[in-house]
Amino acid sequence: MVLSARGVQMGYLTAERCGWIGRMIADGRELRAIFQESTKYGAVIRVAFDGVDPVLPEAQPRPHSYDDDSGFWPDYIPPDD
Repeated sequence: MVLSARGVQMGYLTAERCGWIGRMIADGRELRAIFQESTKYGAVIRVAFDGVDPVLPEAQPRPHSYDDDSGFWPDYIPPDD
């Protein structure tokens, strides 16, 4: 489970990353993380170790889809008669 600095659960680590990151923390290495974006199942975070600040990739325009989970629902526009 991934918790924010305030103790709020943000998501989970994948099984392939969990052991690696856990070992780094157990070895006493400083971990810094930054929120990148929310997802349907949690969040994407960027992580860096040893006092390095994580870097976000450049924002990419996302194509909008009306059937996604964004909560956006367009107003009904009646046809011109």
